[in-house]
Amino acid sequence: MTFEFDAFGFEFLAQVVEVVDLAVENNPTAGDEIPHGLVPQRRKIENRQSPVTQADFERLGLSFPQRDGSRIIRPAMRERASGLLQNAGGDLAITRQNANDAAHLRCFVAFFVRLFVLLVVSFHLIAKMVIARLTDLKSHGAQRVSCSPRSMKKQIFHPTTIATSRLGFGCIQLTAQKSQREALSVLEQVFSLGITHFDVARAYGFGRTEGILGEFLRHKRNEVTVTTKFGIQPPSGLAGNIFIINALKRVLRPFPGLTRRAQNRGAAMGKSGIFTPDSAVMSLETSLRELRTDYVDIFLLHEATVADANHEALVETLLNQVKKGKIRHLGLGSALEKLRGEADLLPAAYDVLQLNDNAVDRSITKLPDRDRRLVITHSAFAPAQLLRQALQAHSQMAREHSLRIGVDLAEPSAISFLLLRFALWSNPKGIVLFSSKDPQHIAANIREADSEPFDDAQMRRFVEFVDQLLEAIGSNLDVSDLHGSRDRSGSS
Repeated sequence: MTFEFDAFGFEFLAQVVEVVDLAVENNPTAGDEIPHGLVPQRRKIENRQSPVTQADFERLGLSFPQRDGSRIIRPAMRERASGLLQNAGGDLAITRQNANDAAHLRCFVAFFVRLFVLLVVSFHLIAKMVIARLTDLKSHGAQRVSCSPRSMKKQIFHPTTIATSRLGFGCIQLTAQKSQREALSVLEQVFSLGITHFDVARAYGFGRTEGILGEFLRHKRNEVTVTTKFGIQPPSGLAGNIFIINALKRVLRPFPGLTRRAQNRGAAMGKSGIFTPDSAVMSLETSLRELRTDYVDIFLLHEATVADANHEALVETLLNQVKKGKIRHLGLGSALEKLRGEADLLPAAYDVLQLNDNAVDRSITKLPDRDRRLVITHSAFAPAQLLRQALQAHSQMAREHSLRIGVDLAEPSAISFLLLRFALWSNPKGIVLFSSKDPQHIAANIREADSEPFDDAQMRRFVEFVDQLLEAIGSNLDVSDLHGSRDRSGSS
């Protein structure tokens, strides 16, 4: 009989020979037939758990006779097995090696099959994430106005060491986005267009805005400057619960008027005027934790008076934080009316002043010795809606002043651009903040700020036009009610 032996076959032949030899050695009177049950050594030789079967013998071309139902091993089988082993000669080692190689190959193939499946699954998951991200950007940012990346340049703003962009972005509206992903998308767009200064406050977004900005700053901290503020604490308890706030936002989203009223009521629940040394340190530590940084570039007293800022213990505490490297510069972030013409009485430790300024209130012109500090202005777009409504009622005046200013005031965007240009012209050595949740407006503002500036004559004619327009409508405008209330408005 011709038989191709594998590694098991050779092992089994060797075991038959050894079993018979051991059986004869232990049972010399057994004769020429050795009952299978008289070979207890078999289990020491063969590691298989089941007894030797007829199929095992037949597989090797060996007969497996039966007698009275009991299995036996004939010594002749030993000779047969021995002969087969001798005929195979050195092929046994080769066959074993081939069997081992085949086993290794099977393991190798199984490993790469699993690896291939893992890669396919991973690629599928990554593809789904990328598609979801692209879909989100397409739905919320496809309408962006194109603008050259990193178009704005950094400059140093004396007398501080702050080096950042001329325009700064106010983060007050970040939580007005539908999701944190959308808010981060806005910040990424702003940064990609060259804005590197970001303004936030502990109170913004019921205390959540700093956390969103902190997520954005994780890999960009050394490329940007950050202002945060203290003195107004966000609501606590149920009024500040993020789950309740998000639920209310979803319910009130179809009703913008009710949403604004709810926001105003919620903001009113916060505590203001908290300028004790302990509260300053506590607020700073919270802001650093939320912003995921170990320092802030500018730390402002939020809506403080000159008397609040002059508190000796507070100044000493804040300067100590400056020495520790947690604050680079100190200052006030207040509406002009809170300063009451006493800005010149502020301690020298405060080298930054942030306040509202636009073509209607012109606050910056009322500051004494404004060159002594870095001035940051906001609320440039606050009077935009009022001026547009007035233009509709006085179209003849608009045509006349369009020729004088060199801008078609009938264009829907003309007032906004002129207000932004005025803010930059009014504060030539400082930073101008704006805030928006509209990608088109963001890009348009940056493009306008980067374009050729209007000359002094054009800006003065625009101021004259604003004065005449307000006089014509008999407005007693209180722009403090409009600060930060409109898209593209400045942050407070």
